[in-house]
Amino acid sequence: MPDAIMEMEHILEREEEIYREIYYIEEQKSSAIMDRDGERIEGLSAEQERLLRKVNSLEEKRMGVAADYMAAKGMSPGSTLREITLTMENDTADRILKKGMGLKAILMRISQIQETNSGLLQDNMELYNIMLSGLRDTTSISTGYSSNGREENRVANPVLFNKTV
Repeated sequence: MPDAIMEMEHILEREEEIYREIYYIEEQKSSAIMDRDGERIEGLSAEQERLLRKVNSLEEKRMGVAADYMAAKGMSPGSTLREITLTMENDTADRILKKGMGLKAILMRISQIQETNSGLLQDNMELYNIMLSGLRDTTSISTGYSSNGREENRVANPVLFNKTV
């Protein structure tokens, strides 16, 4: 059983490390959003997706280790981390709970910065929509486009000659 506990502890540590990397990327995304650097945002998002795949793999592994541990201890499946730590020695339980709280804290910080970034992106979209709306309103017949962006039919030579005269 100590091996399962050590593995669970190691997985929680690794997950927290990865989530810290994700938080750092979210901070970089804030800067990229402010700079309106779409390519950089795209690259950072791709890196986040790669890290999230790692977290998903670790989470599946952690759930398997926890399920095995719970089964060995006669616990019901789906027990919380706090319930699992009740079956451990105090110092081990404290370490596991600290890691769980650290993981929860970084997840809360990620959630907050993602909310901020979402607001920044929404503000940028509104700005672009206002700019596009202004461009539509300033078009005129002389440009050859209507206010909805469609090309107007226009006569190439507006002056007609009567050749029969």
